[in-house]
Amino acid sequence: SPICGAIGMGVAILYHLIRTKQLRRNLRIQYDMLQNGPSGLVFIQNERVLVNKTFCLMLGIKRINRWDKFIALFSEDAQSLLTEKCTQLKKQKIPFTETIHYQKRIFIVQGQSGPKNTLALWWMDVSQSRKKVAKESQKNKLLSRQKELLESAWEALPFPAFIRGPGNKSLFANQAVGNDVKTLNALHWVSRPFKKE
Repeated sequence: SPICGAIGMGVAILYHLIRTKQLRRNLRIQYDMLQNGPSGLVFIQNERVLVNKTFCLMLGIKRINRWDKFIALFSEDAQSLLTEKCTQLKKQKIPFTETIHYQKRIFIVQGQSGPKNTLALWWMDVSQSRKKVAKESQKNKLLSRQKELLESAWEALPFPAFIRGPGNKSLFANQAVGNDVKTLNALHWVSRPFKKE
């Protein structure tokens, strides 16, 4: 009947509108994720460049839309490296990962090719991570040096000396303890091996 056909058509149109609204919302969510995600994104197609907000914030720049303006941001070394890698990516479609220095910051850049000769570059700022690792390494070297100085000071003592830790367990004993056999026998559970000269 014509009424059933009209109702069916109305349901189909309503379903299409709901589905379209859901798709638009999903696209908006995905667009927001790309614009404000944790990684800087650069899309390159021929001489056109599209960057996300995160990339602009990471580099402290305004939006750019051309390759020549994009590549001019970097040092000569970074320019030649990016140009070479993007050219290879266009021709061979082999993804790459490189380290790029920008001012006093360090970025890991991953490049992939997309449809219609489009290139996608993901930029991750690893400056803080590298600084933390360097700081921890420096701190460990300092602690190691301090430990060596303390051990040498303890070893220089002319009398038996040891350090006790939790549970009254001896953690360290100087060489004079090793030379005193009675003390050595009394402290047979010392964790440090003794050298007898």
